[in-house]
Amino acid sequence: MLPRAVPRAGNSLAATELAKRNLTQDERNTVLNEFPEVRLAGEQTALSYLESGLKMLLREDHQFLTAPAIAFMAKRIGADSLMTVYE
Repeated sequence: MLPRAVPRAGNSLAATELAKRNLTQDERNTVLNEFPEVRLAGEQTALSYLESGLKMLLREDHQFLTAPAIAFMAKRIGADSLMTVYE
């Protein structure tokens, strides 16, 4: 269990409140495991920004490179093991 109260993911302030806290890695993992919808919302938001930015950056005939570019970036920064939405 977490030593502090954690807001429910349905709360519009849940992500903001979690970001303000100085959680240890174990506490972060606990939150992600107990509230998978928070993780999913973060993933979807990040992917939306990446997709939007890449589509603005790439010419129309290069749009097919969007998914591979996201996969490359995720692997490059070590986030590929955390991603479940864009597989």
